[in-house]
Amino acid sequence: MEARQRYDDPELDPFVEDFGDVQRQWDQAIDLLTAYRGADDGRRRLESVAARLHAIADAEQAAFERLLVAAAKRAGESA
Repeated sequence: MEARQRYDDPELDPFVEDFGDVQRQWDQAIDLLTAYRGADDGRRRLESVAARLHAIADAEQAAFERLLVAAAKRAGESA
């Protein structure tokens, strides 16, 4: 996101969106964990957080892989 702001490069927009989605997922997981303490459905809430964390990891990996491909293309390398 910082690179997009610094370089004003529209090619970075999809990556900004990808990482923005990841950040929102992290915020949701944190909210669920914060509410866990007083929740009656604690186990179900933790299972939900665990599922979100797995989804976040997959989303982060996919975003970084797409970013690596784009960087390699810019550098004239094969990804």
